[in-house]
Amino acid sequence: MDFGALQRRGAASALGRVRTLAKAFPAHFVAFDVLQVEGRRVLAEPFERRRALLEGLFAGHAPGPPWTLCPSTRDRAVAREWLET
Repeated sequence: MDFGALQRRGAASALGRVRTLAKAFPAHFVAFDVLQVEGRRVLAEPFERRRALLEGLFAGHAPGPPWTLCPSTRDRAVAREWLET
């Protein structure tokens, strides 16, 4: 969760340095929304529709690290529990 380390990884240009930094500072891609699907912009769609589209992209693939579909809820108690744990 070190943003500075992520910036150093992004700024590295030599392949060997990139690999070294990737090992030292692993990163994950956390998806919580989708902005475009198959070349079609979906920004005007309501969040619920975009979220369904995003979940559809992950469906059947069971991605693991470094890919993560961020959980989503409208239930305050559930969200509070996530923050506390």
